Amino acid sequence: MESEMSLNDMQQHELLALLAAGAALELPLGTRQQQDLVALAVAAREAGSHLTLTDTAFRQQQDLVAIAMAGRGHLTIKN
Repeated sequence: MESEMSLNDMQQHELLALLAAGAALELPLGTRQQQDLVALAVAAREAGSHLTLTDTAFRQQQDLVAIAMAGRGHLTIKN
């Protein structure tokens, strides 16, 4: 039986490749670093794909603004 891998378990380069291929992803923020989240948002914008970030309640507002600016219309933030 194959084990399933969730998006949350994927490494940064795997998520970037999915976004670059045009996939729309929904990820919980979890413990991801700010620079990694910005890079994912940029990848979504550049590929014309979409990134949804969930569980954002404990992130600072200025961090969310920086991620949103990087994604510019290709990002949804959910609490």
